[in-house]
Amino acid sequence: MKTDIPGDFVGTEEEFLSVRGCYSDDNNYYSMYLGIEEIDEKKRQAQVKSVKQNVRIGRGSIVYGTVETVTDKMAQVSLFHPDTDHKVIYFPNYRGILRIADADQKFVENMRDLFVTGDIIKAKVERVEPDAMIITTKYPEYGVIKAFCSKCRQPLYKSKGKLMCLKCGNLEDRKISTEYLLGA
Repeated sequence: MKTDIPGDFVGTEEEFLSVRGCYSDDNNYYSMYLGIEEIDEKKRQAQVKSVKQNVRIGRGSIVYGTVETVTDKMAQVSLFHPDTDHKVIYFPNYRGILRIADADQKFVENMRDLFVTGDIIKAKVERVEPDAMIITTKYPEYGVIKAFCSKCRQPLYKSKGKLMCLKCGNLEDRKISTEYLLGA
């Protein structure tokens, strides 16, 4: 068993007769959720099970999330935190709000220059409001930790401060964390 984040490769259509918690793209299966990947070799089945648990969190806590929507001045993020023992802590009563002023240390004119829907980010909680967590990615360790190509949806690899798609050659900009998961 391993913990998957959305977009992680699970297997191919040739390997599995049925899958749950995955989407198919170009004969490959990718995780739809942050959760536990389970493979049954005998039945040729794969699934990603979402593991949910509520927890209290406050100012200064580190969270992860999937960018759900991006406007000129802000992004809304579905928040989670991978915990020990392959458990995933979700924050279903809160949405993450990332305002343009909290996105980067330098001036940013448009939030879409830093984040794209589907990006996986690492952020710090600035404050907790009744229905939202205000988060920041201002510092180098915060920002996008995994992203996918806008053209072909393949994982992007970090190369010389940019993100590059190895399949189609597309280059993209993001507010990249120093902890970006793929590439140098």
